[in-house]
Amino acid sequence: MTMRIHGDKIEFPDGTEQFTASSGGGVEAQPPVAFSFNLSSVVNGDFPQLTETKLVFDKVELDTDNGSNGTGYVVQKSGIYSLNARVRFNGKNPNNLVSSRIFIKKGSIELAQSWNTHSGGPVGGESIYSLHDTPTATTVVKLEKGDVIDVIGYMETRDGANAYISHEDALTQFSGHMVSSITEGEVKEKE
Repeated sequence: MTMRIHGDKIEFPDGTEQFTASSGGGVEAQPPVAFSFNLSSVVNGDFPQLTETKLVFDKVELDTDNGSNGTGYVVQKSGIYSLNARVRFNGKNPNNLVSSRIFIKKGSIELAQSWNTHSGGPVGGESIYSLHDTPTATTVVKLEKGDVIDVIGYMETRDGANAYISHEDALTQFSGHMVSSITEGEVKEKE
C-alpha cells in the first residue's frame, strides 16, 4: 500500500484524498480572539453615586484583534463571545457602601449584571455596611462585527459621598474571548 503526501493532503492508493489535521479539511484555522483590559489609574472620588457611569478600560493587557476603543471593546469578528467584568468599589468611609452594581452593555442593551447590596444587622445601634465590594458579571452572547461593549458601574453610599474604583489589575478588569465564530455559506475543500 503506497500513500503519497501532496502539501496538506494524503492520497491513498484507491485515489481518495484526506486533508491533514493542520489544514482542517481545507478551512484555514482562525487566530484566537481574546482581550483583557484594566484601568490605568484610580477612578477617585469623582465616581458618583446613584449614577450609571461608563468605566474607562484604557490599559490594554491583551488584544489579539485590536478591538480596544480606549474605554471598552469593539467586536472585530462576529461570533459567540464569553465576556467577564469585575470592578472593585471602595467606599471613602468605613461601613459606607450600601450597594454596588456593574453592567456589561452593548449600547443600551444590558447583556449581564451583578448587583451586591450590603445591609448587615445593627451593631451598637448602627447598621453595618461595607467598605469594599467587587461585583463580577459574566455572560456568553452572540455579537456582531461593530458591536461596542462597555462596562458600566453604579454604587450607593450611606452618607451620599462618592466612592473610588481600584485600578489594581486583579481587582478591576474587563476581558473576553470568542468561543465560536459565525460563518455563512458552505465550507469547501481546497482544490
